[in-house]
Amino acid sequence: MIKWLLASILTLIELNCENLFDCTHDAGKLDAEWLPTGTYRWTPHRYYKKLNGIARVILSQTEDSELENKLPSLIILTEVENDSVMRDLTKRSLLRNAGYDYIMTNSPDARGIDVALMYDPLPTSL
Repeated sequence: MIKWLLASILTLIELNCENLFDCTHDAGKLDAEWLPTGTYRWTPHRYYKKLNGIARVILSQTEDSELENKLPSLIILTEVENDSVMRDLTKRSLLRNAGYDYIMTNSPDARGIDVALMYDPLPTSL
């Protein structure tokens, strides 16, 4: 019963975003391969397509949940580039109406790869 009670309050998922970079250079970071002129020819169109793909994965978790139509309370995201990427994911992707907020690390990784935690502010303030 306690397990079900906790599951009804908080749900957690972890998602590797596999190099979620935006299309702009971050000073002091080795991210040139993710620019439109870089190795991956990373464009705004491809970037937003990836953001919405990640959003679809998160939104699909409601289908697998015992509690239908309940988005995850906590989402750990690995391999995200920066604050701009997280702002775009939470405010400009298919997740824009979900109400998520986030915190993230500022790692010493040369490329700028970080870890972020997206959270639903309502359940975590209980």
